[in-house]
Amino acid sequence: MGWFGKRKAEKEREERFSRLCEKPIKYVARRQLRADGSTEEVVLGKGGRLSRGNGFFMVDTGTGEVFRCTEDTVRCAELLSRDGAVVQGVNTHTNAEDTVVAYYVYYR
Repeated sequence: MGWFGKRKAEKEREERFSRLCEKPIKYVARRQLRADGSTEEVVLGKGGRLSRGNGFFMVDTGTGEVFRCTEDTVRCAELLSRDGAVVQGVNTHTNAEDTVVAYYVYYR
């Protein structure tokens, strides 16, 4: 990386976090692999929001926190439809790699 590459990457990451955080969530699903290699989504909870604090990125639902990962290791991106976000990382609740999809509330 050049002189400014690291700073630019940090700035882009910070912008992504600020865009994702504090958006109301319609529901949260966990992506799991089936035996045949296809994926399925299991709904973990409804309502809530994406948030960050104390060095963690969290996904909260009406039933409680379903995903927590350190900000340094979390990977997140919005869906192409902009209807939600995919969050990946080591979940501190399960101590395993986890993929969670949060679908946003749609307002007209």
